[in-house]
Amino acid sequence: MGFISSLTYNLFMFPFEKAILHTFRKKYVSQAFGDVLEIGIGTGVNSRYLKKSSIDSLTVIDTSIRDDVVRSMEKQFTNFSYLEKSVEDLPFSDNSFDTIVFTLVFCSVANPGKGLAEIRRVLRDDGKLIFIEHVRPE
Repeated sequence: MGFISSLTYNLFMFPFEKAILHTFRKKYVSQAFGDVLEIGIGTGVNSRYLKKSSIDSLTVIDTSIRDDVVRSMEKQFTNFSYLEKSVEDLPFSDNSFDTIVFTLVFCSVANPGKGLAEIRRVLRDDGKLIFIEHVRPE
C-alpha cells in the first residue's frame, strides 16, 4: 500500500475508526503480551494500542509493508521484526507466539481456512488470539 492509498484508506476509515474500531482496539489489542505476531500491519494503526511493557517481541507480516511503517515500528519497539509474507504460509515454528493479532485482514486472504490453520499452528497452546474482522464466514 503506497502513501496515497494509505492516506485514502485512513480518510475512508476515519469515521468507522472513531465511532467503533477505536473502542475495540483499545479494549482488545491492548491485551497482547509476550512474543506477539501481528498479521496484516497495514498502516500500523494497532501499534498505538499495544502496551509496550507487555511485549517481549513484535513480529509483523503483511504481503507488502511500507518503509515508513517499518521505521515507525522500529522506533516504538526494541525487539521488532517484519516479513513480507502471506498468512497462508507462515515461516515460524509451531507454538512460536504468545499472542497473535489481526484486524480487518481476512477479507484479503485468498484461502482463509489455510490462513487460520497457520495461525493455530504458530500460536502457543496457552496463547491469546485477538482479532477484529468484518467478514462473515461461509
